[in-house]
Amino acid sequence: MRDMSIKTVDTHPEHTVVGHFYRGWGSAGQATYLCDSYDPAIGFWMTNIADESDRRNVSERAIGRTFHEPMPWEWKKFGITEEVLIRYDVRAKHAEDWTNFCEDK
Repeated sequence: MRDMSIKTVDTHPEHTVVGHFYRGWGSAGQATYLCDSYDPAIGFWMTNIADESDRRNVSERAIGRTFHEPMPWEWKKFGITEEVLIRYDVRAKHAEDWTNFCEDK
């Protein structure tokens, strides 16, 4: 039987999509989104990190096609800062990438 529970960063911290950042097209052009949850009935929920009112439902097929995950060394260029990691409570999930690629040394 298929698991129909909603997945969030808290319930599924090791999920390969939920809790990760993606680049996609928003209402004002290219934007950086955080995948904050997954509902098996309708797909992934993405929140624009620059405009939280821009929250959209994204199909499973869009991941890797129209929504691409930026590499950690690109994070600052796309507005992913330590404050963003803390605001969305995903700092622990990305601690190693942040330390290796983004921290000012």
